[in-house]
Amino acid sequence: MVSHDMQAVLFDLDGTLLDTHDLLLATFRYTARTVLREAIPDERLMAKVGQPLNTQMWDFTDDPAVHEELCRVYREYNAEVHDDMIRLFEGTVPMLERLKEAGLPLAVVTSKRHEVAMRGLDLFGLTGYFDFLIGSDDWAEHQAPPRPLGGRSRGARLRTAGAGSSDVPVRGRQSLRHAVRKRCGLRHRGGAMGYVPSDRA
Repeated sequence: MVSHDMQAVLFDLDGTLLDTHDLLLATFRYTARTVLREAIPDERLMAKVGQPLNTQMWDFTDDPAVHEELCRVYREYNAEVHDDMIRLFEGTVPMLERLKEAGLPLAVVTSKRHEVAMRGLDLFGLTGYFDFLIGSDDWAEHQAPPRPLGGRSRGARLRTAGAGSSDVPVRGRQSLRHAVRKRCGLRHRGGAMGYVPSDRA
């Protein structure tokens, strides 16, 4: 049952709506081998998944040129294998349908770039469920203001989708979602992160 005091729901993408674990790990492994010529432990490669890629890559080098190459190789390989390596979590569509039937505005707030996040949503036909998609390249701390799904009005805010100052559930990683909630005057009601080691699941 959907709570009557719920006014909007913000979702992360990776590890929340889409299972991208294998894609991310394979891409990090390829990038480390290609650019750094070394095999880095998986735990270290995945340690900061959920942060923007530019931030993550500084963990592997202090050299700006190497950092740029890491990002370039990662993005190119990720784009090449993306569609074959991501999966939709079981139960995602029925959950989204229930929330939309309840009249709730839904948004995806992710540290992925807008275009890449949209590609994942489009692949599984999820785009129509969401009123907003906010990527790392949409937010003020990165580049520009949030925009609604499709990017037609870059100045839009979650309030225009019906989100008021009441509690708003959050599903996924917290940093960017916290910034969005603070900017829009929304209070955090609850949240859950994506990937955890299998022995702790």
